[in-house]
Amino acid sequence: MKSGDQRLELTNLSDTVYTAKLYMGTGREPLNVVWDTGLDWTFIETNECTKCSSTYNTASSISFSKIGSNTATSYQGLNVAGF
Repeated sequence: MKSGDQRLELTNLSDTVYTAKLYMGTGREPLNVVWDTGLDWTFIETNECTKCSSTYNTASSISFSKIGSNTATSYQGLNVAGF
């Protein structure tokens, strides 16, 4: 391991997905995130999601900003939209 590298402790859920904590924003809000090595996207569920269980509160962070434009895709049979 090189200096400055960090490790994540992954949790294996029934050999289907791996999750790990990711700390977001100014207050380092902990979120459990699914790590999918087959995608170049990382989905972070925010408080704008009405059907999500663990969400990142964008209003609590002074460092949060939307980048890019709204986009949509299909992921494992689900329609996903975001920015």
